[in-house]
Amino acid sequence: MQVSIGISQQEMSALRKVLNPQQYRQAMYQATKRSTRKARVMTGDVVRERLPIRKKFIDSPSSDKAAIKSTFDKQTQTGKIQTKQIGLPLSEFPHTDSKSAGVSVRLDSKKPPLMLRHAFTATVKSKSQAAAGGAGHKAIFTRKHIGNAVANWLFKNFGRTDVEFQLSQGFGPGTTKGVRSSLRYGQLKHYNAKGIAWRLPIEERTGPTVFDLVKQNEVIDPLVRNIGNIFRDELSNQISRFTGGRIKTLSALVFEAGETDQD
Repeated sequence: MQVSIGISQQEMSALRKVLNPQQYRQAMYQATKRSTRKARVMTGDVVRERLPIRKKFIDSPSSDKAAIKSTFDKQTQTGKIQTKQIGLPLSEFPHTDSKSAGVSVRLDSKKPPLMLRHAFTATVKSKSQAAAGGAGHKAIFTRKHIGNAVANWLFKNFGRTDVEFQLSQGFGPGTTKGVRSSLRYGQLKHYNAKGIAWRLPIEERTGPTVFDLVKQNEVIDPLVRNIGNIFRDELSNQISRFTGGRIKTLSALVFEAGETDQD
């Protein structure tokens, strides 16, 4: 999804007519650069009203985990606000953990909380965190469904997940050749040679992304309108600057250019 914001051809012609070439370039440069930064901040504010997560996951300029980024190209004098599809850890959202009820997560301030009856919280370390002696991070987990666990393992190792092949690999009547013991014991509800019951593998749960929210019409439509207004206001400031306050708005500039044509 891509949305472009600019001014009309009539307004562009009026700018070029009233301002000299250098003033025109400087006006467009400053208006676009400032509008781009303000648009990123405004988009982040809108997201924070709905998603109760930290700024580093939304629009922090110094965070590589931020979904909203802005760029400004000096050569073409164009600014971009991009929202990337970056997964948000479910544990980043306000949540409560109960052994009897599972985990309740508040994903959106305007919607009821998400209930995960069989979920649990735990602190884990990635390989890089363990190697660096880090404390790890808190996350919300659920155990994978046995059917998904089996299918994922079979596809990874054999490139097939069809029922006939699953049966031939020991998940039901047939042989158990080449099948990882933990999956085989889990499917058959057995214990391993050490007497330890097999447990389904766990997976960290992620929540909705910033992009999922921004792409909604109720969010993106007013954002586009407001960003357009910001750009026009910034351009008006530049017009006032170069005309010494004689012309203070883009609309007045168009009127001035029209009057000049009549003369």
